[in-house]
Amino acid sequence: MFGFFIILAGFAGRYMVNLPMPSGKTEMADVWSFGSTVLGSSITWGPFSADYATYYKEDTKPWKLFTWTFLGITALCLSL
Repeated sequence: MFGFFIILAGFAGRYMVNLPMPSGKTEMADVWSFGSTVLGSSITWGPFSADYATYYKEDTKPWKLFTWTFLGITALCLSL
């Protein structure tokens, strides 16, 4: 994802401008809207994450658990 932003900045950087942020109720509405979207996506994944590790064998090495979990979360984030 970081690489994407580097490429984006390289191609579109000269067209980016710093716009003033709205203040007051408009800004608060934007913050609450973004926060509720993030919270809503996190809450929906909660039941799945609690059940995720039950499918591994008891003698699975901790580094394998970390690696597969890390790769899964990375793939999910890259697909968004």
